[in-house]
Amino acid sequence: DKPLEAKKFTMAPSSPQKLSRKLPMDESETISSPTPVESTSQLLGPVALVGAGPGDPELLTLRAMRRLEAAEVVLHDSLISEEVLNLVPRSAELINVGKRCGDVKDRGLQQKEIHELMLLHSRRGRRVVRLKCGDPFVFGRGGEELEFLVKHQVSVEVVPGITSALGAAASCQVPLTHRGFGTNHVHFCVGQSQARTLPDLDWGELARSAMKQTAVFYMGLRSLDLICNTL
Repeated sequence: DKPLEAKKFTMAPSSPQKLSRKLPMDESETISSPTPVESTSQLLGPVALVGAGPGDPELLTLRAMRRLEAAEVVLHDSLISEEVLNLVPRSAELINVGKRCGDVKDRGLQQKEIHELMLLHSRRGRRVVRLKCGDPFVFGRGGEELEFLVKHQVSVEVVPGITSALGAAASCQVPLTHRGFGTNHVHFCVGQSQARTLPDLDWGELARSAMKQTAVFYMGLRSLDLICNTL
C-alpha cells in the first residue's frame, strides 16, 4: 500500500498575534467514534503533543513556540496560562478540553473524546497542537495520545516541556540532586491514587532513604498532610 500523505508543520512568523477569544468546549463540533483511515489519498494534518511547562511563556522551548505559531487547531488543558495561549495566532481554533484536577465542573472531555477530536481535525488536514501542562510524558497521559495517533497513522511529534518538579525546584532554588549530600536518586511520585487515597508506594523505604534520595510528589496538594504524616 502507498503510505498516507502527511501534511507538515510550517514555521509561522516569529511575532505572534495576541488573541482575545476562546472556544468553549460545548461549542466544539460533534465527535463521532473514529475508525482507522483506509484511504491512501487522504491528506492528514500533523499533530504535535506540546509541553507548555509550568506556565511562564519564557520557559517554553523554541520548538513549542513555533508549533503554536503554526497551529490551526489547539486543544489545550484548562490550566494553560493566558500568557501561553496568547502565543496562538488569532486564526487558530482554541478548544479547552478541561483536565482541571478535582473540579467536577471543569473535568472537561474524557480522554477518549480528546483522542477523537485530535483525529477529527487531523483528517481535515489541519495542523493540530495538543497543548499540555508541564511535559506531555510526565503524568500527562501523553503516551496514550501518542499510541492512539500512531494507531490511526497520524504523523505525530512530541515537544517536551519543563515538568512542574523541575520548574518548582528552580523557582525555590532547591536542587533535586546535590553533590556531597548523597542524593543519587530522584523519585517522581503521584500524590494520590485514582481512589483519592495514598498511592501504593514503599513509604518506609522513602522515609529511610530520605538523606540519599529526593522524592517529588505530583498532584499531592490535597494529600499533603497525609503524605507528611506517613513519611
